[in-house]
Amino acid sequence: MPALASRVLTWELVSRLGRPEVATVMAAFHPLWEDVTEDDVAWVDEHVGHGNFRTWAKLTSHLTAETYDKSRAVVDRRMLERAWARLMGPL
Repeated sequence: MPALASRVLTWELVSRLGRPEVATVMAAFHPLWEDVTEDDVAWVDEHVGHGNFRTWAKLTSHLTAETYDKSRAVVDRRMLERAWARLMGPL
């Protein structure tokens, strides 16, 4: 049954987030985004996220892995650019 448990039963269609929604939704989605500056969140959405929650979730996963076991790690533009490069290739 493990193969069956890994299948998606129902896909939910979620429209793209508008620019004003992104910071609020992402901060509610994961605490990692709570302290990221508004400018950096806007940069991420413009260059990486494009309002697509799935892309934001993948980026969050990469950032979470990078900050794992680091006390008080701050997500800044440099870290965002490194995560972007892992997801999409160099800027």
